[in-house]
Amino acid sequence: IDEAFSDIVVESKKVPVNQPQITVTKLAVRDDAEIKITFATPPEIDMADYKKIAKKHNASTGKIEMVDATDEEIDAMILDLRKQVAHMNHHAAHDDHDHSHGDLEPVELDDDFAKKVGPFQTVAEVKEAIKKNITETKHQKAMEKSRIMLIDAIVDDSKIVYPPFFLDSEQNIMIEEMKQ
Repeated sequence: IDEAFSDIVVESKKVPVNQPQITVTKLAVRDDAEIKITFATPPEIDMADYKKIAKKHNASTGKIEMVDATDEEIDAMILDLRKQVAHMNHHAAHDDHDHSHGDLEPVELDDDFAKKVGPFQTVAEVKEAIKKNITETKHQKAMEKSRIMLIDAIVDDSKIVYPPFFLDSEQNIMIEEMKQ
């Protein structure tokens, strides 16, 4: 049976994705035995013309532009850092690690602050680093959004045929989840 099954798999070019079910349908003395082998195969995917879709997508979206960080975004990040430094300073000087101190006054925005938040000597260096970070993050998010839109377009134009085994299995899982 193992050899026959291997031959069937090679001949059909179908790779089983589950344990095959083997049923003997005919067994007689001095006669060939007959067996039925049932197994699931991977989904059949008819991939859309992704190069054509990508070309159309890139033409419609154009080049992703760099969008600079706004002064408001930079100021908000600076304020958050000033509050964090105040918090660290408070806990370094006091033994109240239960955070019962409430809101603390942000530290002064000066070069001492800059030296505490990283390898900076001046507030200008901190602001420039924050601006660069926010700008790069915005660009990465825009690129990721564009990629997701492209992938969605390719998936929408592709066709996937799932074997009954997968559909039945998913249906059984959903029914069990509903029972709970």
